[in-house]
Amino acid sequence: MAAAARRERWQIYGGQYRQVTSLDQPWRPSPLLSSWPLDLPWNRLPLPLDNYPPSPPTSSSSSGPHTPPLRASLLRSIRVLKRLLPGSPRRRISSESPLATSPARELGIEIKTVNDRVPLSEWKAYGYFACPFVNGMNVYNESPGPPGVTPNIDEVYEAFESLTRDDSHWIRGTQHIALPPRPTRWAEPNPLDPLPFPFECQLNPHLEHKLFGTPPLIFNIGLHPGVILYAGVDVTLPLLPSDKAQPATYPFLTHMFINAVADDPMDNFPWPIMVVQELGIKVADVLNAIYHNFQEHVSRTEYDSWPPARRKQAAAARTSRIAASNGTVPEDDTVRRIDYLGDLVMFRGLQANPDISTSSWVISVGRVWS
Repeated sequence: MAAAARRERWQIYGGQYRQVTSLDQPWRPSPLLSSWPLDLPWNRLPLPLDNYPPSPPTSSSSSGPHTPPLRASLLRSIRVLKRLLPGSPRRRISSESPLATSPARELGIEIKTVNDRVPLSEWKAYGYFACPFVNGMNVYNESPGPPGVTPNIDEVYEAFESLTRDDSHWIRGTQHIALPPRPTRWAEPNPLDPLPFPFECQLNPHLEHKLFGTPPLIFNIGLHPGVILYAGVDVTLPLLPSDKAQPATYPFLTHMFINAVADDPMDNFPWPIMVVQELGIKVADVLNAIYHNFQEHVSRTEYDSWPPARRKQAAAARTSRIAASNGTVPEDDTVRRIDYLGDLVMFRGLQANPDISTSSWVISVGRVWS
């Protein structure tokens, strides 16, 4: 019990994952209260690296019985747009809701609260399933589409043994008693179901905005998400592929609309971010979408439309960014969206937009730590 009492919160939902060292022993979930040594090898890359996060099936993909029909995709897109457009029809709020006296009632929105709070260990359980640590290497095992044919036992053993060789390979979607199963909580999203509002969802603890104290991650959104670290940890601990493979929300969302930066004085954030993943948005989808959005260049016309103080800040940020790159960024690199933020480039989490009529999310950013 003494070891359990010392266990940090981040260790419950991520950070350390037991590996599968043999296919001859059935998988047993980690005990809810335990501690694990920080002796995992960080130099092995996950396998395979292609097509991750998994891309949703499209209308041009193979026409199998599990492929979402084009009509379903169109209906989903229409529903998303209806929620984002001002003046869209809203649902009726329940008189018993704690938000019944809020602006939600005036908008006619029905609030569905998620009473089933996700235990921290269940976020990690999905990471175990989606990207397990097998025979010394992380493998992406979550199927990127409809479940295929389960490989025979000889193929599973051969793939397992290959992970220690240069010709390593893995068959995604492999099911075996030695591998972590898919947690029952995380059902694949139905493209015909209406999307929950952001305030009806629970955010993954890696993405939650904390009103006070250290944020969960050290993530400079101007740098590639491959260099994200845990914050508030005594050792240098990277965000593992298993962490990034966890669901971004509960329940699963297929669309997340980020349309504001917290405390930004501009009336409207000029580059809203739409994260889309028909199979369910993962932590990696959100982090990658944020990074790529802010890497886009800003046109001269757009730059000239900013207030003088904003232009001066962006120009100084551009100069600092190029100097800090040690020559990897050309000196004539023009202003990018990340320069718009000045030195407020550290990710501090997401939260539901207080303007609930927008059905969107807000990103919080902070200064680079000294």
